[in-house]
Amino acid sequence: PSEAIKDKVIICEGAKKSIVTWFHLATDYTVLASASNTTIKPALDATKDCGKRFLILDPGSERIAFKAAKENKNLKAVYLPVKIDNLFLAGHLSRHTFNAILNVL
Repeated sequence: PSEAIKDKVIICEGAKKSIVTWFHLATDYTVLASASNTTIKPALDATKDCGKRFLILDPGSERIAFKAAKENKNLKAVYLPVKIDNLFLAGHLSRHTFNAILNVL
């Protein structure tokens, strides 16, 4: 990243989904992209000392997300019924509701 990683981090599967999350949904978070659900380790390693970390993978990757959250400190898996960018583009997810979801976790 071109900026220092903040204490609150969101790791998304996919570059486009990460951009949508960073630009439209996240406030005061560093958002990192993972190319796929099998390449999340570098992002997890780079953020291991951060305070709060959220992992948002595509639907169908729930077991991978759950396993990662169980094995990594300060990591919460965020389960969404459809891809995060599609939720936003369809008007079902706003910055306010997204932050409310993260605050509940």
